[in-house]
Amino acid sequence: VLRGKAFDLLQKYDEALKDYSKAIVLNPKDIEAYMQRAIANSIHKNYEASLQDLSKVIEVDPRNIKSLLMRGDLYLYLKKNDLACKDYRTAEVLGDGSAISKRIFNCK
Repeated sequence: VLRGKAFDLLQKYDEALKDYSKAIVLNPKDIEAYMQRAIANSIHKNYEASLQDLSKVIEVDPRNIKSLLMRGDLYLYLKKNDLACKDYRTAEVLGDGSAISKRIFNCK
């Protein structure tokens, strides 16, 4: 994961993706690798892969606010507002203050 982050800093996202994927093969519950790969996939506009990685993080750690907010933002970008609002509400229940404003401005 550390080398993948170094590749990210160098804007070598393809190499970073490979490293994150390898880290996940070595440890399928490595939340950080999934999060980083989700970010790299978003940069590549591979939104479905990013959503899958974020969903995996939430499956492993349902209280992971960062992944809930990121997935909610991605859903919102993809015009899947109901799913975005669900993630924002969950993050709000978990105590995240920024989720409140996201919910107020984007949800009915």
